[in-house]
Amino acid sequence: MEEICLKVRKLTPKFFGCAFVALALIGCASRFLQFQDADKVLQNKEFDSAIKVKELPPPEPTPAPTPVASGAEATPVVVPTPVPTPTPVPPTKGKKKGKQVAAPVGPVLREPRIEDDEGMIGRRPAIDPFKVGEEVILDISYFGVDAGELIIQTLPFVEVNGRRAYRFRSFAKTVSVFEMFYKVDDVAETFVDYETLNPFSYTLDVKESKLLRDARALHDWQKGRMFFWDKKITKDSGVEEKKEDWEIPAFSQNIFSALWYLRIFKLTPGKKLKFHMAHEGEVLLITMEVVRREKLKTSVGELNTVVLKPSAEKNGEKKDIGNNLFWLTDDDRKLMVRMESKIKLGTIVGSLSSLK
Repeated sequence: MEEICLKVRKLTPKFFGCAFVALALIGCASRFLQFQDADKVLQNKEFDSAIKVKELPPPEPTPAPTPVASGAEATPVVVPTPVPTPTPVPPTKGKKKGKQVAAPVGPVLREPRIEDDEGMIGRRPAIDPFKVGEEVILDISYFGVDAGELIIQTLPFVEVNGRRAYRFRSFAKTVSVFEMFYKVDDVAETFVDYETLNPFSYTLDVKESKLLRDARALHDWQKGRMFFWDKKITKDSGVEEKKEDWEIPAFSQNIFSALWYLRIFKLTPGKKLKFHMAHEGEVLLITMEVVRREKLKTSVGELNTVVLKPSAEKNGEKKDIGNNLFWLTDDDRKLMVRMESKIKLGTIVGSLSSLK
């Protein structure tokens, strides 16, 4: 059993890997790994000093219109439409190191040029697909057996290092029956700049039967680099730690923000949407092919969806990220309502359980 489960973990696709972490079946255990002073060992003061998060107060409620006396003519209430703030394009470096090239005269093109422009105003989508409070719960199954669930949430806005930001969070946890074999309770969170859609960071907190982990990634856009810290406590090897940084292209996403980022684009069958993703020491060029439209039967009813298939390249060469499909609602929200990952030992499926 353990040998099979190790293969499952190894074959789990790297792209959007957190979605399937609840399927990492290793050995038999019914509680999280115990380690003395684990919180202190996994603490990351360097990362915590670089990211300052401030909760924002909820928006003021819109006042109700003043009642109009009988027979009087009502004055229409005009609600201004918010206009996205134009985002300046970062200066381009010349041939000489550090030399700045003057911005071209004329209309500013949306950057980066590899990305699709349809439905976009600068770096912002004309229709914001993200709504505070949205939540999607997917039941994760393997060989038809329920193993866990993936919860995907958009939380209230925050201020990160002085800038307004989205707060996206996902949970992966095992179901109670499966916990007799292996217990999982993992949380991933990423902050994304509201105006530029640049990620600030991501955090991954892992509690499992044989693993405790604290992974942190920081996008430093001034330096054009990504900094990554990974601390692990395993049952067999004890404490392990690594830190690395590498150069990243402008507007690169991370493995968690990418889950939301693909929702900003117009998803028309036949399109191949591209964006960069930085993850654990490398930069991938992700291509999301919009394969087809499909009416999907779910636990909440029949939904109109579009089906996406990701692929990846590294330095111009194909990168194996597994055989995956994602179903997103075919509307302005583009919520993920199904996912499939085919591996050598079968298919891992995330099917819609709840939608808010």
